[in-house]
Amino acid sequence: MTNLNKNVDELTNHISNVIEKMNVKNDYYPVFIAENFLTNDIYDTLSKTFPENNFNFTTTDGYHNRGTQNFDNETLFNINPAWEIFYKSITSDKFIEKLGQKLAPHIYKDRGRRVFKKWTVDDRKNDINNLILSADFKVDSIGRRGKINPHKDASRKLVTIMFYFADEDWREEWGGDTLFYSFKSKKCEKIWKKKKWYFKNNVPIESLDEFYELFEENLKGYFKPNSIGGMCANEYSYHAVNPINIDESRKRKSVRLCLELNKPYPLSIQLTNKIKNFINKII
Repeated sequence: MTNLNKNVDELTNHISNVIEKMNVKNDYYPVFIAENFLTNDIYDTLSKTFPENNFNFTTTDGYHNRGTQNFDNETLFNINPAWEIFYKSITSDKFIEKLGQKLAPHIYKDRGRRVFKKWTVDDRKNDINNLILSADFKVDSIGRRGKINPHKDASRKLVTIMFYFADEDWREEWGGDTLFYSFKSKKCEKIWKKKKWYFKNNVPIESLDEFYELFEENLKGYFKPNSIGGMCANEYSYHAVNPINIDESRKRKSVRLCLELNKPYPLSIQLTNKIKNFINKII
């Protein structure tokens, strides 16, 4: 066994144990947080070599002063060997399967019983025993006054995990936390289903006041060193990033891993959802 493979195995075992022990909160949709996610040596190296250049910071209706980079494996691995260890560990069969075992009981009603199969991102294992997912790996940075407004994520995203690389002296009042929302009451849910923006993934700016009247913070993924926040997307999975309030030299640095389905919903669930939506319109 090479040193690289040994290091990948060690990190994979560590993060799989973290996933096995973490709690999942499921009010309308599953959310989870965890601290000390990576081994200290790997985290320290990733933090020191985090790619801070070449971000194109943009502002749209829902995203303010955010930059995102996609890396091919060769470019990513050339930053530092720790990035190869990190990537190969979080996309390994063992870790992905452990994640599936943890989350499947919480999502099968939304996604079908296929989620109880073995999860993998290795498309060579396309058989009846496995659920093939694609892994979308992105490096994110948010600058001063940056934020992300409430949104649900596209239905193809089965699971999203955000790996936080906060500066060691980052203060809570500087922002950057991930906020996961749920309804204030059952009555609020009924009102929401009558709103014009009900079917939209992103809450329109002009509807934010309505959103905050109906939703409240359910869980917070604190932007802290070596921690994660994650969720499973469905029609209720609103989340956001609170505003960054610090000078221009500081950034909210994170890595995002999305595990995506080619077919978001089985036919039976698609039909059920259509019937529910039709009933909501006429009630």
